[in-house]
Amino acid sequence: MIIHITQRILWLVLKPTLGVFIKYKIYGKENLNIKEPVIIVMNHKSALDAFLFGVNLSLGSNIWPMRFFVSTKEFKTPILSFLNSIKLIDLAYAVFGHFYVIKGAGLDVNLKKPVEFLKKSKKGSVVIFPEGERVFEKDKIRKGKRGAAALAIASKRKILPVAIKNSQGRKIYNFWKEPVIINIGKPFLLQDLGGSRDQRYKKETDVIMEKIKELYFSV
Repeated sequence: MIIHITQRILWLVLKPTLGVFIKYKIYGKENLNIKEPVIIVMNHKSALDAFLFGVNLSLGSNIWPMRFFVSTKEFKTPILSFLNSIKLIDLAYAVFGHFYVIKGAGLDVNLKKPVEFLKKSKKGSVVIFPEGERVFEKDKIRKGKRGAAALAIASKRKILPVAIKNSQGRKIYNFWKEPVIINIGKPFLLQDLGGSRDQRYKKETDVIMEKIKELYFSV
């Protein structure tokens, strides 16, 4: 599969590069020793978040390949908006094997492919930012959307919670101002709490976001 190759090539490029420009503090790295497919949930402060997490994996980690839920419809920075307008974002997403979110299509449609991936694969991960967008305010985590909880229950795979801190607002002149903190929690199996149709997955989503908040504010 091409994404096994492209993601490892990117790792080889970014591992030394990001290490030069950005200081890290990593907690819970022992929780990355995963033997089966997993769902990674993390808060979202920067376009760098996925890369900052990925370079801290070993090249032989069972978390590879990482498959992301993505949308090319809206970007909040001029550079990403421009790259999207000339279709480079679409190309990158295709090469690195991401799953597209179709707004308004519903959970059943959007989760079909990632659920199949998690059930059939022997390794790998699906990465979701449950807040649904980047949250630029420091030390603020928003309410989560239901996709991560629905995916965990449908696939019956464990969730790996991750909190990333201080990644927002990174510029060339302030890369070394303060370290990026990555706190990795223990994988857990999300319990199906049921609920009426309009409340489905809301309690489970709250459980996920509380895990992320606990990791974020404990370091």
